[in-house]
Amino acid sequence: MTVQPKFTQAQPVILDEAPVVLRFAGLFPQGLGKFKMHDKRGGGDLDHVDQELSRLNQVLVGEPGWQQQIRGEIA
Repeated sequence: MTVQPKFTQAQPVILDEAPVVLRFAGLFPQGLGKFKMHDKRGGGDLDHVDQELSRLNQVLVGEPGWQQQIRGEIA
């Protein structure tokens, strides 16, 4: 027995605008390179990324070179 509802007639959802997704997780110095690679779309499987739309991304926090600045402060 489960308390979770059953979806017997689920319908696909089509959104006019995608929601903003935030993820709060610890970031350690050894993860900065991977974070930068993801931020710049610089590696891995990028088939799911529309490269033309990536230019519309906005940097909401930080400045160019922030990863190097953090590494310098930690060292």
